[in-house]
Amino acid sequence: MNANDTQVGGSHYKDVSKGGEQHWDMMWRLYREAWFVGCITKYILRYRKKNGIEDLNKAKHYLEKLIELERKELEVKTFQLSSYQDNLRIGSSQVKTNIEEIS
Repeated sequence: MNANDTQVGGSHYKDVSKGGEQHWDMMWRLYREAWFVGCITKYILRYRKKNGIEDLNKAKHYLEKLIELERKELEVKTFQLSSYQDNLRIGSSQVKTNIEEIS
């Protein structure tokens, strides 16, 4: 299960997700981890004065989503690096073949 499958404190974002982009996915595209860190710290700092455990659960939910997004990005970067390395190997073997043909 991913973080978009649940919502702490209502269903207003889940309802939007049926046809479009979730708000926090858009914020990730625009502001990366900074937006998530802001939300996480907001809920942690206010939990005793406002919503107690519910705010801690919201902070946890934002952290779970941030971890999910960072893992996904790491997988993409790892794949891109692997593809780049494969292209370098193919390119260098092609250069070697061309040199051998010229020699």
